[in-house]
Amino acid sequence: MEFGTLVHKILEIVTGDYESIDKEAMKNIFEAVPNDFDRAWDTSLTIINSMRLKRFFNRHEYVKAQNEVAYVNRSGDIRRIDRLVEFDKEIWIVDYKISLDQESKPSSQMRRQYTSQLVQYRDDLAKMRADKPIRVGVVLSSGELIEL
Repeated sequence: MEFGTLVHKILEIVTGDYESIDKEAMKNIFEAVPNDFDRAWDTSLTIINSMRLKRFFNRHEYVKAQNEVAYVNRSGDIRRIDRLVEFDKEIWIVDYKISLDQESKPSSQMRRQYTSQLVQYRDDLAKMRADKPIRVGVVLSSGELIEL
């Protein structure tokens, strides 16, 4: 399993409907523990415990949050939002870009690509949820949020 996929999976499980799950319990979920598990676990905790991201992962700070939200767009393509978080006054679409860190922030070309992807998610969601503004951002492995 690729490192970024492993981090996505850990984040999906840890931020799901579980009261709490520790590292050993998480290892038991996988049939074979991936080589990069410890690093992926640490990266996941860095993201979840980031002060800048706290409100996206602390269930007392949001109305509703979902991971890996799949939908079909108007063209019939299946899209998947990494994390969709609803607050009292806004909705956030969060996309994990685990391969990037603080030192390798997205280049202008990558930023355009991410913006295009997330704007498409936002525009699609806005057709279903016109009641609140929708914001979009990229989360880096360092726990940084870049709003696009």
